[in-house]
Amino acid sequence: MKYYFLKHTYFTKFTVWTAVLLIAVTACKKQDSTYRDVLEGKFPSYAGRPDSMNFHPGNNRAQISFRIKDPSVNKVIFYWNNRKDSTVYAIDQPSLTIHHVNIAPLEEKYHNIDFYTFYPDGTSSIKNTQMGNVYGNAYQSSLLNRLIESTVLRNDSLFINWYKAYPDLVGMEVRYIDMVGDAKTIVTDAAEEVMALPKFQKGGELKYRSIYLPDSLAIDSFYTEFKNLKI
Repeated sequence: MKYYFLKHTYFTKFTVWTAVLLIAVTACKKQDSTYRDVLEGKFPSYAGRPDSMNFHPGNNRAQISFRIKDPSVNKVIFYWNNRKDSTVYAIDQPSLTIHHVNIAPLEEKYHNIDFYTFYPDGTSSIKNTQMGNVYGNAYQSSLLNRLIESTVLRNDSLFINWYKAYPDLVGMEVRYIDMVGDAKTIVTDAAEEVMALPKFQKGGELKYRSIYLPDSLAIDSFYTEFKNLKI
């Protein structure tokens, strides 16, 4: 019985070490094959990757910008929504030109956009991914019109003093009819705390709204509803 146990144990160890040796030999052969491929110049072939990639969020859409330096690339395929949706963008003349591809429609949420470049023979690049938030009705409904602290009519001009700007606020738009009956639209940067409306008629009316940009790379601005004000 003892002899059988020792023999069985020896056979088990021999089997395990034999399996380990076979795996090691197989791995070495693969490494040797890879090494020989490198020595012979047989590198894995991929299409050139895009350069200078950016994700530009928008209103239920996004835009991917990029450059193509590889002159053999003839198209780019984009995938989103877990690869359920896609679009093909043709590259006619690869150069340092910045390409812009719109991806739409998109839900208002965080998105990953995967894309691959291709050669005419079907060779593709490795996966490229750009990601970011896409905005929509929820963001729009959260926006507030900037508050007016005071107005002063002086020398035929109306001066509007604004309260501090809200986050993402980039500008103010004011419309009114001037003293000679011309329709005027004035847009100023949100950093300006005082806005001048020339030739404003005493007792006149104006309407204003706020302009928001959710991201510095955003392609769409968002506007509040106009608010009317009688002076």
